[in-house]
Amino acid sequence: MQYYCAGRIGEIAGIQIKNINLEKESLKIKETCLWCQTNKTFLELKPFPKNRETREVYIHKELKEIITRRLKQKHPNCDYLFHIDGKPLNYGTIQIHYRSAQRKAKLPYSGTHIFRHGMATLARQVGGGLDAVMAMTGHKTVKLAEKYSRIGNDVQKEVSLKILKRLGDVQMAHAEAEPDHQNVLAFPKSMA
Repeated sequence: MQYYCAGRIGEIAGIQIKNINLEKESLKIKETCLWCQTNKTFLELKPFPKNRETREVYIHKELKEIITRRLKQKHPNCDYLFHIDGKPLNYGTIQIHYRSAQRKAKLPYSGTHIFRHGMATLARQVGGGLDAVMAMTGHKTVKLAEKYSRIGNDVQKEVSLKILKRLGDVQMAHAEAEPDHQNVLAFPKSMA
C-alpha cells in the first residue's frame, strides 16, 4: 500500500475509511499517524500530512484489492483501514513486518521509507520527469522530487540510446518515403 501510494508510512497507517471512495476510485491521504520516538508506539492521529496538504490517490486494481481485503476486517468504532483489534498500528509493529518481508525477499532492511523512494524513481522513469514524481509523492518542490527519485547514469545512457534509435528509425522511415531527401533529421554541421 505504501509503495502504490508513494506515501510516508505514517500517512498509510493513518488512512481513514471515510476517505476512501471505491466508486470514484479515489483515496485521500489526509491524516497521518504520529508515534513516540522512544518506544515507537502510537501517540495521535494528526489531522494533516507532513506538508499539510491533502493528496488524492487513484485507486487502481491492486490498491482496490488491498483496500477491499482490509475493509473486510473493519472493526466497530474504528475508522482506520490498518489496525490491530481496532487500535492504530505502532511503528515498532510495522518495522517488524517490514524487516520480515525484506528478509524473505532477500533484501537488506533499509527502513519503511524505501518504498516512497522506489515509487518516486519508478514514476520518474515511466512518467518521464519530475512532474510525474511530484504528482505521485505530493512533493511541492522540484528539489525534493529530484532527491527522492535519483536516477543513475545507466538510466540516462539507456534513455539516450533509445532516443538515438528512435531518431534513426524516424530518419529511415522518412528516407524510404522520400528518397530524394535522405538526411532531413540530421543536424546542421554548426549544431553537431
